Amino acid sequence: KVDHPSRVDRILDSRPAPSNATQFVEPVREAAGARRLWTQTSKGLRRLEEGDRYDEVAHELETASMDVTADLSEANLEQVGYGIADVYDQLQVEDGKRVTGLRSGFPELDQITMGWQDGDLIIPAGSTSMGKTAFGLCAALNAAENGRTAVVFSTEMAPDRIRRRLLGYLAKVDLRKTKLTDADWSDVATAAGKMEDLPLYVDGSSRLDPVQIHSGVRDLDRREGVDLVVVDYLQRLSPPPWSYGSKRDEVHETAEALKSAAKDTQIPWIVPSQTGRSNDRRESKRPSIVDL
Repeated sequence: KVDHPSRVDRILDSRPAPSNATQFVEPVREAAGARRLWTQTSKGLRRLEEGDRYDEVAHELETASMDVTADLSEANLEQVGYGIADVYDQLQVEDGKRVTGLRSGFPELDQITMGWQDGDLIIPAGSTSMGKTAFGLCAALNAAENGRTAVVFSTEMAPDRIRRRLLGYLAKVDLRKTKLTDADWSDVATAAGKMEDLPLYVDGSSRLDPVQIHSGVRDLDRREGVDLVVVDYLQRLSPPPWSYGSKRDEVHETAEALKSAAKDTQIPWIVPSQTGRSNDRRESKRPSIVDL
């Protein structure tokens, strides 16, 4: 019941935009499944109260629940031979190449990964002040220097701060110094001229969630094409709108949403992550997956 025109206005203003509507599909699917299952269960309870045999009711409830799951399932099964010719052609294209994806700028890393691969979520992890942000920025800068479009999202640094760090990397000058030499100024001026034409975009919004980032990347990808996304960093992101629970649950949901975004856009996403301090208490400081 609509008892005031302003309520209609609020409903219309809060509707999902087409660019991020897919992010709301899962909650709607969950609610639809729960409602249908509740309806079938209620019917079964009424039949039991009316004296129907429990085994017949149980069988029909089992069938009904399987129908609900099948109707709302995201499964997309394909025969394994479908598209195998494309895989074979791609293997021929890659034959003999050391790097098949986007070069990282770190040759030894490329030997392991064969470059950043489309649709991958890459999580470089480390403790505080170990160079996670620098790694992500350098990866984006290297891509842009090679003519590939890169996007950097940072919740810690304002856009001008990001530009300053990128300028220092490109000029190979420590811009934290308050006094630059004439040679430093020459290198900085040359680097600034190069940066004006780089296909590199930055977003320094203080609050970002995976839905907003995904929407921004898809919009830019439609207009100009995007080859690499860097998001700094995982724990600083706001959780997805549908995430509720502990901080650990929120980080998990955020990582899942970013992985889905990478798969949807078919672009490599680099998302540095803070590690725990458990390895500080171990004799071996080599990090492991549990530190995440």
